[in-house]
Amino acid sequence: MPNRSYSFELPYTVEGWKLKMGLSRYKHDPVYSRIPANLRAALEQGEATGRDVQIRKKDLDSLPDDVWDYIKQTLGLR
Repeated sequence: MPNRSYSFELPYTVEGWKLKMGLSRYKHDPVYSRIPANLRAALEQGEATGRDVQIRKKDLDSLPDDVWDYIKQTLGLR
């Protein structure tokens, strides 16, 4: 498991309305299926219910390096 440092505060709250707007765009991306199942399920539940989702360091560290690199580049994170 990587021990990355992140330039934003964790846990990070992803608002439910943002999930509803943005997640459907990424579901068709091949990288999406490589997100660990528990994190993918939490994101999809937030999208379905409109509830906020807390993303913890443990969640981000569970992502493969190339998936994290893709996500941070796509979202403009560091």
